[in-house]
Amino acid sequence: MQTYLAILLSAILTAVVAITSLIITVRTNRANTKKAQTITMLMQFHWDKDYIASRKIFQECRDGGGIMSCVTNATLRSQVAQIINHYEIMSIGVNKGILSDDIFRAYFRSRLVKDFQQSRLYIEHVRDEVGNVKIYREFEILAERWSKAP
Repeated sequence: MQTYLAILLSAILTAVVAITSLIITVRTNRANTKKAQTITMLMQFHWDKDYIASRKIFQECRDGGGIMSCVTNATLRSQVAQIINHYEIMSIGVNKGILSDDIFRAYFRSRLVKDFQQSRLYIEHVRDEVGNVKIYREFEILAERWSKAP
């Protein structure tokens, strides 16, 4: 009987160790996959010609007369919207835990916060124009969170 109990306890202990190892491996793989996807997304920005062109126009508007100065020109407004849409998509991924907050924060924090602050009037304008206060909300949430924490 003692041999049977010893074998049973050994089997249970082996199963617990195996399950624990499996859980740790799955969590580690998920974290690594999230980081790899984040790095891949960041690298794509550097090579995407449309993003590069839109980013350049966005910066010119931001640093020139401000984002609102570009609203009346349909082409410029489209380029500005493309960058803000990019931030919104990125923010959704970070806020929902799909993309790595740590990696995006290290790479984008100051730029994202600055661009949000400079885009606030434009975002409010779009929200009023469309009648939807949720437009660009994820971008706003992330910018506010990142502006508070170093």
